Amino acid sequence: MKEPVNFYSVSDDQPIHFRICLLIEMSTYDKSLKMQIPISDRNATIGHLLRSSEMKHYSYKYLASNQTQQVISENQKLLDLNETKFILVTEDETCFVSIETLNKSLSTQVVTINMVDQHFTIYATLAAVYKQNNIDQEQQNLLYSNDFVPSIKTQLKSFRGNSPVRFTLIKDNLPIIVRVSIILNDEECSTEFHCGSEIKIERLCQIACQLLN
Repeated sequence: MKEPVNFYSVSDDQPIHFRICLLIEMSTYDKSLKMQIPISDRNATIGHLLRSSEMKHYSYKYLASNQTQQVISENQKLLDLNETKFILVTEDETCFVSIETLNKSLSTQVVTINMVDQHFTIYATLAAVYKQNNIDQEQQNLLYSNDFVPSIKTQLKSFRGNSPVRFTLIKDNLPIIVRVSIILNDEECSTEFHCGSEIKIERLCQIACQLLN
C-alpha cells in the first residue's frame, strides 16, 4: 500500500492491473487468535473462509457476526454482508434460541421464531436477542423457566445447559426487581432479574447461582 505505482510496472508500454480484494478479519472471542484473509472472489461464502488454507490447522466450525453475535450460514455470500469482521467459534461456543408466545386465552401456543436462524454465540447477551427479534423492552420481555425475566445484560452462556434456550415473550415485565452481588477473587460480580411476588427464597438463590455461573 505504501509503494509507488511504478514499483509494480513491468514496462512502460504495458498497463498495470490491480484486483480489488475484500479484507476479512477473523478472531476468537478472547482475541487470542487473529487473522486476516484477502478475498478477491465475488462469490466467496462463509464456507469458503472456514475451509481456506489459513484455517486448516484450526477446529473452528462457525463464523459469527461481530455486530449481532449470530452464527452465519456457510452459504452466505460475503459481499451480501455489511461487515468484514467475524468471530471464530466452536460448536460448544454456540446455542440455539427459541421464543414462544402466549395467545389471549393464556394457553401456550408455541411459535418458534426463525429457530434455525436463531443461532447465537454463547457470549451474546439478551440485548442481542431482543434486537434481532425487534422486541421493544418497554412493552415486551423474555421470560425464562416460566418464573423470571433475566436482565438484557445476561449472556446466553448462563443457560448453556439447555439447547435450545427457550424463552416466552410476555407483555410488560414481572413486578419484583432482584439484584444480587458477590465477591469473587476480590472482584464484585452482580446480576439483576425480574420475578413474581410469590417466588420462594430458595428459587431466588437457584436463579442467582445460574446467572452468576
